[in-house]
Amino acid sequence: MFTQTWHLIKISQVFLVDRITKNDVSGYVIGLCVQTNGADIRDNNVHGNCIGTFVDPRTRGARIKNNHVGPTNAICNAIPDIIQPDFMHGIVVDGATDTLVQGNVIEGQRSNGTATGIVAPL
Repeated sequence: MFTQTWHLIKISQVFLVDRITKNDVSGYVIGLCVQTNGADIRDNNVHGNCIGTFVDPRTRGARIKNNHVGPTNAICNAIPDIIQPDFMHGIVVDGATDTLVQGNVIEGQRSNGTATGIVAPL
């Protein structure tokens, strides 16, 4: 019998400030969602999420530096209505410009499909 447990995972951790440092973020579909131009995201521990950090389209000048992005949450494989099997990544920069991703450690990305460290779609 399948029990729906997807409601136990939160969708996103959104901070509406320009600097995010020294946080421990886990249990989200998207750990850190960067939507602020010039945001400085550094020295965070992001783990147990489906995507560690996602930089939104049209975000300019974000800096993603020296973060630890740990293993994905195993529940991500069990919620196909929200997460595609190949939708588990450490850091995603999607349509952002002038964004720096530097000095991050990404490890333990696991998926039924493809899991990647850094994704920057063209």
